[in-house]
Parts: sequence; structure tokens; C-alpha cells
Amino acid sequence: MAAERKITTRIEMKGDKEYRRKMREVNQEMKTFGSWTDVMAGGLAAGAIQKGLSMITDWFKKSWEASVEFETAMAGVAKTTDLSAVQLEQMGEKIKLLSTQIPMTAVEIAGLVEAAGQLGIADKNVLQFAEVMAALGVSTNLSANEAATALAQMANVMGTAAQEYERMGSSIVALGNSSATTEADIVALAQRLAGSGKLVGMSEAQLFGYAAALSSVGIE
Repeated sequence: MAAERKITTRIEMKGDKEYRRKMREVNQEMKTFGSWTDVMAGGLAAGAIQKGLSMITDWFKKSWEASVEFETAMAGVAKTTDLSAVQLEQMGEKIKLLSTQIPMTAVEIAGLVEAAGQLGIADKNVLQFAEVMAALGVSTNLSANEAATALAQMANVMGTAAQEYERMGSSIVALGNSSATTEADIVALAQRLAGSGKLVGMSEAQLFGYAAALSSVGIE
């Protein structure tokens, strides 16, 4: 019996030592794993920070470039109008607001305002004129700049009042939708007929209607 107890005790002690050794190995492996986890987490965090800083840098760069581009466009507006510094600043804010309402950038709208001033549209009406031209550029086969040039020249010939700009634009779109011709052809022919139309007392609407009818049957 005594020999059996000694054998059992030795077996238990040996088993206990083996268990402790294995646990120490496991513990060491867990520490190593924890260290690698810290390294990986640090690497991931550094990568995320670097990516975030890069995005912020790109955003500031694009914002700066857009700001410079808009300031350049507004310098063009200043050249073709007689707006004071205060009026020019107010015009810039109105242009930015308009760019949120129609699918054109503030720089593009400023370009139309500049063109309006260059084509003889009164300072107080340049933004209204630009808005109508922008709408034509979006909804017809005319570009906004083409529409601005043609209609400003017509307005000067016909003596068109500012409140008629929107009606002119609406007439062109309606005739383009209901005639066998395009808005660009209607405007081109109306522009050539404007002088004669003015002499015989035609209104802008009549002039566009006549141009649409002629253009629809192929008369240039």
C-alpha cells in the first residue's frame, strides 16, 4: 500500500509540473500574440490617420482652387459691368446661391453674367439674363453662351425689356417642342430676321414664331 501511494504521488506531481509548464507556454504565446495585436492595431491606426490627413489635404486643395477660379470669374464680371465693390460682392453671393438651384457651377454662371455685361445688358439685369440663358443651355440644344450672344443681340435690336427675357426663353422652348425644328435653328433665323421684324413692328414672340415656321419647312 505504501509503495502504491508513493507511485501515485509521483505521478500526480509529474502531471502537475507538466500542466504548469504548458500553462507557462500558453501564457507566453498569449503575450506574444498581444504584442503583435498592439503592433497591428498601431499600424492600422497610423494608416487610418494618414488616409484621413490625405483626404483633408485634398479637400483644402480643391476648395482653394475653386475659390481662386471663382475669384477670377468675378474679376471678369467686374471688367464688363460698372458694379461697385459692394455690389460685386453681393453679386457673387447671388451667383453662388443660384448655382445651388440650377445645374451649373458658380464659375459658369459668373461667365454668363460677364457675357451679359459685355453684350450690353444693363447691370441691374445681368443676373436675371444669365439665369434665363443657363436654363436654355440646360433644356435645349443651345449652349448657354450661344443663347446669351444671340438673344442679347436680339434684345438690343428689338429693345427688349428685362422682364421679357424669361418670356423669350419660354417661347423658344415651347416652339422647339412643338415644331419640326430645333431651338438653335429658331434662334439663328430669328436673329437674322430681327432687324426687319423690328421695322415692321413684330414682337419678340411673333419673330420667334415666324422663324420657327420658316425653319420647319427648311427655309433658311
